Amino acid sequence: MQKQGDRNARGSDELDRLGAAIERLTPAGVTQRPEVVTRTRAALLASYADGARERLEARPAVGRQRFTWGRAAIAGAVVLVIVLAVISTLIISNSGRDTADLRVRQGTYSVLRGGGGRVVVSKNGMEVAERDRLRTGEGAMVVITTGGGGEIRLDGGTEVALDDIDDDACRLSHTCGVVYCHAQPGERYVFTADDVRVNGTDCVFNTDYQGELTRVMVINGNVTVTVRGVGPRNVTEGNQILAGVVDDKPQMVSRKIDPAEICDEWFDANRSLDDRLD
Repeated sequence: MQKQGDRNARGSDELDRLGAAIERLTPAGVTQRPEVVTRTRAALLASYADGARERLEARPAVGRQRFTWGRAAIAGAVVLVIVLAVISTLIISNSGRDTADLRVRQGTYSVLRGGGGRVVVSKNGMEVAERDRLRTGEGAMVVITTGGGGEIRLDGGTEVALDDIDDDACRLSHTCGVVYCHAQPGERYVFTADDVRVNGTDCVFNTDYQGELTRVMVINGNVTVTVRGVGPRNVTEGNQILAGVVDDKPQMVSRKIDPAEICDEWFDANRSLDDRLD
């Protein structure tokens, strides 16, 4: 109401200025006639009111037009996002990446597709692909069967990334937890944990973390271990190595495996699975 009153006041002031201008420009004989002045002011007022009404009626139409275009733009953006998401999913799922079979013996796990895509939780008998990242829940045991028939087994609280999967080789990165690898004849596993690189063919080895160092225990066959380009160091069956970087210096310490170190539920379960593969 206050704004409407202000607009009326401005309109009245404008009429007064127009009337004064007419009186200055019109011959004196005419302007002195009240009826002429009255008719002139009335005509001006009617013209001003018509113009103001037209302007007011035009504003909602412009607003509605802008609102309509705004809604159309938002709807178009939403459709574009959905289309891009579908295309991205198709590209990820159909990119021809090599795969491996995954089975859950117990517990739960999750998979980050492509390292950062959608998450799949606790689906048994599924396939995992290159660049997938796996995380196991506490108390879990997950088995990945690779192209050559070997197996990579993850203990609970473990995280690995499948960097590359081929019929005769598998490369993975180990972030935390315990991993047991059983490579079949002719099959090679390349295993990376921080600055440590383990390379083995037709072998069985177990890896975990001991403080700042990675421990590699060779159950069968032999592997080579490299630390930040230093090595390789050959580790044979029945031996283990603690490897890593401490105070920016590569460390590799080898020793025999104590039988008591491989007599627990984890190693018992893996020996049972190894008997099935051999």
